[in-house]
Amino acid sequence: MPSNLLNRPIIMVQLQQLRILIAALLAIPLFLWMDSPAGDVTFGNGQLTANIAVFTIFMVGVLHCNSRTRTAMLIGILVGFLGECLFSLVLNMYHYRFDNIPLWVAFGHGMIFGLVYRASRKPLILRNTKKLKIILLIGIILFSTFWFFAENDVFGFICTLVFLAFLIVAKKSQLFFLLMFYVVLYIELVGTYTGTWWWPNNLSSIASLPSSGNPPTGIAVFYFLFDFAVFYIYLHAINRVTLKRYRRFEQRLKANP
Repeated sequence: MPSNLLNRPIIMVQLQQLRILIAALLAIPLFLWMDSPAGDVTFGNGQLTANIAVFTIFMVGVLHCNSRTRTAMLIGILVGFLGECLFSLVLNMYHYRFDNIPLWVAFGHGMIFGLVYRASRKPLILRNTKKLKIILLIGIILFSTFWFFAENDVFGFICTLVFLAFLIVAKKSQLFFLLMFYVVLYIELVGTYTGTWWWPNNLSSIASLPSSGNPPTGIAVFYFLFDFAVFYIYLHAINRVTLKRYRRFEQRLKANP
């Protein structure tokens, strides 16, 4: 270990591994505030300002990550945009303040995917996987239950239950999805607070039931679909070599349990 790391407190060394995640979590409220009524007062056109800011950060991230993460982030733009069109414009499950799909949202999906993926692979996270899973699971259950009663969030609670069921299937990616749940929930809470988007008090304009909070807690379950689509496109359409390597690895595990 380099001598300069030996002279630093252990907690500082550990936090250094997560500096990008921490910086992103601190910056997210600023970006969402830009595309809000308050942002319009400050910038004149808050959404345009947010588009430029998020696109710039996205490009910096793309240039400084490895090729695998870069490819997944670029796929995430397309998948995220199509998902936004379906859930917001077609199903009317939620609404952006101008009833459009802001350009920054598509790049945001790619950034979130890359951010959580990189964070889930950090040594600090991997060393404490079991403890983190337990803590994160307890937090999800407690907050979803609280939000269910506080906001009559039936839809969000159902989504949380589906999310927990999916975790049983996605054993190898549990930590990734647990971290994704918290990041998505954090973004949803900030975005609805700033007025950047809002959720109606029912599932959508198509159905009057179930009731929903603003935001619904378990909405990260839809990121299972998003992440599955990104992984599927990456493995089956772009990097079949990785897919073959992954299948050989699974075969070895079955042969030597």
